[in-house]
Amino acid sequence: MKLSTYQLFENTLLDYFWCVGILVTGLLLKRLISTLISKRLYFFVRQNNVPLNTCVDLLRKPVESCLVLITFYIAFSQLHPPVQWKLTSVNDFGVLMVVWRCFQLLLISSVAWVAIRLTIFITLVFLEHASSHAANNQSTTKLDELFIPFIKDLVVVTICLIAFLAILGIVFHVDVLALVTGLGIGGLAIALAARETLENLLASVMILLDSHFIIGDTIQGDKLNGEVEKIGFRSTRLRTPDGSLITVPNRLITAQAIENLTQRQFRKGKIILKLTQETSSEQIKKLTDFVQTLLAEHPQLYPNDRGSVRFDGIGDGFYEITIVFNTNSNGAALLNDVKQELNYLLIEFLAVNQISLLVPNSAN
Repeated sequence: MKLSTYQLFENTLLDYFWCVGILVTGLLLKRLISTLISKRLYFFVRQNNVPLNTCVDLLRKPVESCLVLITFYIAFSQLHPPVQWKLTSVNDFGVLMVVWRCFQLLLISSVAWVAIRLTIFITLVFLEHASSHAANNQSTTKLDELFIPFIKDLVVVTICLIAFLAILGIVFHVDVLALVTGLGIGGLAIALAARETLENLLASVMILLDSHFIIGDTIQGDKLNGEVEKIGFRSTRLRTPDGSLITVPNRLITAQAIENLTQRQFRKGKIILKLTQETSSEQIKKLTDFVQTLLAEHPQLYPNDRGSVRFDGIGDGFYEITIVFNTNSNGAALLNDVKQELNYLLIEFLAVNQISLLVPNSAN
């Protein structure tokens, strides 16, 4: 029995042999071939700062998916359906059309997946390149670390849009040009419907261009306070002091005054003491002299402006003493530690000198 003459369902045994052989070979070699392609792309970029395994891990699975789809296409191209099955062509509605269009949909999605993973890898390369320049004191700024992820997101969105249009045009035979033209005619309506989205997008560009704050900075504004974790197209993510993650639309950030706490050379703290009216002027003078000495000798206060203490006023049944101090770091942890230390010392001094408080001291 010859493989090329014996037929089964109108296909020869040789056709089945080629189909199975291509499938087995492709499935067995897909991991090896995808790894080789990933390594070739890695050496094409020629970037030693990013490990080779990172590139392989990013690209191997999407490349494998493309190889599997191509393998199935080549393998089943060796066969043809029997006439008695009465299957319509891929151009007419039926089983073959559904299978063919599913294949096209998966192939376009896989190619887009490869492009997105390659974009992520190139982003890592540029980020490592910027970090190495910053470590070597070369001419680079933290603005690179903001623009590179922003451009990466823009490229990913563009790839997804192109893939979507390709699916519409190739798989579903939609006239993409007519669709785009129709969108142009209805552009005003879309712009009005997406006005806030466009405002947020423009605001994100303004944030990046102004470079008033970057990822890692702690900012404070009207009803917002936290560390910047991400600046996106639509919003900025902040990690609040209590650990919560909040998302603020970029248009709201650009519409208010933002204070960058990270760029401050010091952080200000305040302690207010309200003394009873039985306190004598000599006791008040002794207290202010003691506090002034504390501020002058404390090692963790900002040397150019350590702070001040003053007899701030006379209230209804109390004398008010205001203590202002500036720590030599903008971190909240150091501020709280110094404030706690000063509070302990003040309690001891007040107890020794028999000075009474009208109410417990408050801090802003």
